[in-house]
Amino acid sequence: MPRDRSLIVALLVVAALVVGAVWPTPDDGSRSGVGSDRPESTEIAWEACTVTDEDDPDIRASMEAVFADYQCAIVVVPVDYDDPTRGTLELFVQMRPAPAADPIGPLFVNQGGPGASAAAYTATFATYAELDRFDIVGMDPRGTGRSTHLDCGDTPLPSSEPQPPGDDPGTLTAFEEEVVAFAEACASDPNLDAFGSNSAARDMDRLRELMGAEQITYHGKSYGSDLGTAYASSFPERLRAGVFDGVSDLTLDPVDFVAQQTNAGQALVDGYLQRCAEAAATADPCAWTQGQEPDAAWAALLDRLEDEPVVDADTGDELTAGGLREWANDFVGAPDEMRTAALDALVLDGEIEDLVVEDLAESDPDLATAFVAITCLDLPIDDYRDAFARLDAQVGDIPPDPLFTLAACAHWPAADPITVTEADGAGPILVVGTTGDVPTPYASAESLADHLATATLLTWEAESHTAFLASVCVLDEVLTFLVDLTLPAAGTVCRDPNRFLDPGAVEGLAADDLDADNLDELDPGDLGFEDPDLDLIPS
Repeated sequence: MPRDRSLIVALLVVAALVVGAVWPTPDDGSRSGVGSDRPESTEIAWEACTVTDEDDPDIRASMEAVFADYQCAIVVVPVDYDDPTRGTLELFVQMRPAPAADPIGPLFVNQGGPGASAAAYTATFATYAELDRFDIVGMDPRGTGRSTHLDCGDTPLPSSEPQPPGDDPGTLTAFEEEVVAFAEACASDPNLDAFGSNSAARDMDRLRELMGAEQITYHGKSYGSDLGTAYASSFPERLRAGVFDGVSDLTLDPVDFVAQQTNAGQALVDGYLQRCAEAAATADPCAWTQGQEPDAAWAALLDRLEDEPVVDADTGDELTAGGLREWANDFVGAPDEMRTAALDALVLDGEIEDLVVEDLAESDPDLATAFVAITCLDLPIDDYRDAFARLDAQVGDIPPDPLFTLAACAHWPAADPITVTEADGAGPILVVGTTGDVPTPYASAESLADHLATATLLTWEAESHTAFLASVCVLDEVLTFLVDLTLPAAGTVCRDPNRFLDPGAVEGLAADDLDADNLDELDPGDLGFEDPDLDLIPS
């Protein structure tokens, strides 16, 4: 289950005033996981969207203009479609009605996470005139955004660095104790088992029914592809067409999928180190290697941090060997200049500011809770010790994130795994795979495209997490497919550069805005964005 936390994506939210602060605020009770007694919705009561949580009058005015034609609603659905006695919960939905005179129907979109707002993502798609024939719909899945949240009380998410299981099989490490405490707190919500992707897929189909549509079109990136797979597997005949950009092969055992992600991350690091080696004789070498072979310098740096982490005297932030591995895996899509500058600052100056990965549990606990709950319901793991042994046998150095996933899901008290079918009877599905992706490795795209009966694989040769917004070639293919159902020829490969690393490709953006020397200075918050994980990048 991918995490959309890649640093470069966070840095490149640069094109328009589009935030997730456009919605009516639900009743306070809607954010509790305990089933309510509100009756199920029999229709969608659309109303004008309201701009909230924005004090700057200029930004507010711009947002109100952008969302003037949007509609918002709270839709009440069953906690459990098979057991109406469990009560109901609330979904927040945002829609841009089709402005064209010949609408096709609803296009559901989801940007991933899991945990990011799908409602906010509608604004990205509404910027493309080619999609004016669609009602563009974003449903915050249960547990996310403005929909009902899982209630885990006041118990915090684990904050210590993930560790392997201890030597004694009968004793939990301090890290595992934190994981167990959080899992037990979430288990106090009686509806914990109802927050997975299978339930969210049922919710999407209920919205389809309430909208009076026979079929939906779907576009999901990263985790959004998982949700699309769940929908296609459960309701194939109701899927007109689907785009799954950056996919997880959920036919794999969860430990094998985590190993696939971890190995993709190691390949990312190996590629960078190889380029450092090739640059050694140029005028712009990787100074942090200090004349050593990059492979040896990297291994020595990890060993040094293992023995003695570096602490920032001003902030108290600590960089461990695990933290450096995490940073390296998260840096998919970043220019080599950014990697080198950060490592130079560490080795030559002892500075770690650009190497400390933001703790999602601290920056956005709601999103982090949704990530853990949805991931572990979808990808249950039987035993942490066994899972670690299997992962350790398949990969080299294990970063903290895979350890966290294995431990959290092994101790999670509920499961509702996605069963992937061939989705026979579904409309055409375009699976988009990026060769240098880490959270959703290219191998997953290849295997899932082979598994789904109506799927075609479109490849982008690049280092990036997902392709639709970053590749003009993929963008063109996807827009044509969504409207006309015209698939690219089998074996099509896009080889264009990432347009957000090529300033000349982004109209109206000054070249120095994306210069490698100042990319790390870009702050989505300065542009009116509260959540850098939203990935809202219109053309």
